Amino acid sequence: MAGEGKRRIDASSPTIEWEPRLVEEALGHALRARPEGRLFYPERERIERATAPDDRARALRAHDREWFARLGLDTPVARALGEQPAVADGIARCVVERAGCRRDAGAELVVRPRGPWAPPAAGRLVRIRLEPDMLLVPARLLGFIRRAIQRVADLLDPRFGRAPWTGTPAARAAYRVVWDVTVDGRLMRRGLLPRTVRAARRREFLAAFRGLGPQAVLAFTRFFIDPAPTHAALLEFVDRAAGVTGRLHCPVCGRATAALGAVTGLAGAIVAEIAADHPGWRVEDGCCPACEEAYCDRSRWLRVPLSGVA
Repeated sequence: MAGEGKRRIDASSPTIEWEPRLVEEALGHALRARPEGRLFYPERERIERATAPDDRARALRAHDREWFARLGLDTPVARALGEQPAVADGIARCVVERAGCRRDAGAELVVRPRGPWAPPAAGRLVRIRLEPDMLLVPARLLGFIRRAIQRVADLLDPRFGRAPWTGTPAARAAYRVVWDVTVDGRLMRRGLLPRTVRAARRREFLAAFRGLGPQAVLAFTRFFIDPAPTHAALLEFVDRAAGVTGRLHCPVCGRATAALGAVTGLAGAIVAEIAADHPGWRVEDGCCPACEEAYCDRSRWLRVPLSGVA
């Protein structure tokens, strides 16, 4: 199994498949600062010399995967998945791939056709995308993966009741803020996230819904302590908040704003940077004045592609 880049958490867990390119790049980063690098590369060279051409690629993948596990680089994903039995039991595979950039990092539930007699889990897989350097800080990655897997658990939970929904970019951004509050609240109560996450989520929530005034504090508390949130409740709150405040939410930063201007007058490079940072955003969606100013300033002074900035 190691030769194919696969590992099982236990007998009932789904297979975790690691993309060889991600494994190789993460090892390269990790071994730069470790003395084990003096053993890794000579071993790899011996395999290249001693293995027949047809078997060489598979042998090198097996070698890399063995070292990947030896250094514990696969531990956060295996641990987070093992903490969510509903996800582990509800999917057939977990595929971990290299993310194209930091904004693409995360997890998604993929549902594929299955045979008429196959169990529901047979047609489901979780696809996780990570950048290689994210694997170098296990504690930070563990929190990231725990949040991602909790969202997948919600999608699999009939009680959550996620249904197809095509909201505006502003509505989707607001929905994500509320959903993240419920995710962090549940994980914190399980001891899987530090208690400091409450203050961080509270600040984000109040910034996104400041138009509600004192009601925003009560709403935050309600969602943070909710043990079983539902898609319908989150969506109802987002719709009601928009109606109460009479304010718009910026599709770029998600914060409430009294003005949502078009960006047709901005330079093409700036428009391209906004679109690169926020897939699905369109010119006609506009953005708030603060985002417009920030992107103009970054483009003028930094001269770097914003999509590559964490």
